[in-house]
Amino acid sequence: MNWILTAPPNRQCRILQVAYLGAAILFLLNSSPILADTLHLRNGNSVQGEILEEVEGVELTFRYEHRGQVITRTVPLEQVAEIERDDSRDQFAALAPEVIDEVADLRPLVESLLPPKTDDEVVVIHLQGAFDIPRVSTIGDVITFGEFQLMLDVAKSRSPKAIVLSIDSPGGLVSTCDSIIDSLIETQTSPHNARVVAWVELGGSAAALTALACKEIVMRPNGRMGSATTLFSNGDAVPGPKTAMEQKIKAMENARSRQISELTGRPVEIQIAMQEPEHEFWHHKTNGFSLERPVERVRSEWTSFDTDTKQPLALSANELTELGISKGTTGSRDELLRILGLDQATEFVDIDLSDQRLQRLLEPARKKMVEKWLSYEKDRGRFEKRLSRFFHDCNVAMTAIGQISDGYLPIEIYQVRNTINKLYVPILPSALREKMEQNEPTRLSLYLTGIEAAKGYVKMAKADIKRSINMRSTPAGVILDHISNAWAYALQGYVGRAYTPWEKNVADDDE
Repeated sequence: MNWILTAPPNRQCRILQVAYLGAAILFLLNSSPILADTLHLRNGNSVQGEILEEVEGVELTFRYEHRGQVITRTVPLEQVAEIERDDSRDQFAALAPEVIDEVADLRPLVESLLPPKTDDEVVVIHLQGAFDIPRVSTIGDVITFGEFQLMLDVAKSRSPKAIVLSIDSPGGLVSTCDSIIDSLIETQTSPHNARVVAWVELGGSAAALTALACKEIVMRPNGRMGSATTLFSNGDAVPGPKTAMEQKIKAMENARSRQISELTGRPVEIQIAMQEPEHEFWHHKTNGFSLERPVERVRSEWTSFDTDTKQPLALSANELTELGISKGTTGSRDELLRILGLDQATEFVDIDLSDQRLQRLLEPARKKMVEKWLSYEKDRGRFEKRLSRFFHDCNVAMTAIGQISDGYLPIEIYQVRNTINKLYVPILPSALREKMEQNEPTRLSLYLTGIEAAKGYVKMAKADIKRSINMRSTPAGVILDHISNAWAYALQGYVGRAYTPWEKNVADDDE
């Protein structure tokens, strides 16, 4: 899963929304409990987990984890010798948001889980999982720009000796990566001038570019970094720029690469080789890096790290240290302090959104999110049933109008007119509009514009069929196009993709 993806096509939005909802529900069903309460059983065993419910003097419902499985059981109190309750979570419960409208809502809770600030500390921001879009169901499981910025803001507010990004990621979305890199550039330049260190286990694709945007890199013993080509969602490589607009975008990307090189002092060739597989990658102790194979007479003086012009550059921890890209390799925090030249008494403060305490406190908000989404899906489903009826009526009308040939009016024209006059484009109910605005604003925009356009084409079809009866001739092809456009425009909100008559004509021509 070593990839950077462009944004998925709009037509996939429906599928993605269903997937996100499924992920949210699965998370709620399978999320691990905080190991907060301990049952000391009369048989001598002790089990850590969470008391969900208790019938006084009779039994309790207990949830715990065993071999990676979350188990919920009813335990008779006669089997329990002692209950050791951990009430530490109660002090944070008041800070847990009831609804998470944006990641910033988490900041008070995240800060409350951290120890008091000291003058001699390093803040470690944990970045694990794919670079992705924000979803309540995946907080802590993926890397989103909002969550990264939240953790970075909290870290900067403590004025630490250094901010360490503990990276373990295969890569992900270009848009998320770009936003994170822009934030890192700003954080490490005036007036902030924060010291940011990437501590990399797996730095694939977007994660590699993020690490390269840090002034300092330290690798873990099994660390790897690179392979940062841009791919489509189907796994195909994104071709080089062809149009003027693509050239403009590429120019801005090149400017950012040079900006990162100037900030970190690393040659820009490293990033280029990781992003563009057509380049080789060579190193010379005095001449630095080259993306081209050296001439034969001096080639022995150079070391090759990548001569495959079909694969992007990826380097191991030892290779990165050998090339001077990494300051060293370690899995020890004490050794990390030594590499960074910090006092061994420096304390570590971890900001980790996968922290079990945080995850447990977010469950109520997640449940509300799921309930809110299910309610929205139910209302949208009712509307789309009416919309499906409109699609069916359009197909009936198009079949009927297609039977009219040569511009003459058969006696069945009155039946055709009645079929077309029955066409009705359903309107979004106001309550559904409000819910769609909160949950899927892009889909709402597509529906509103699509329904308005569909109404206009239905109106034109009705006017043309009425006029054709009065004049004893009918523009069958024109009316057919009107109904076809009405069908397609009404569909754009359903499939999540904007429609234009031009696209339809091109598709018809190709077929």
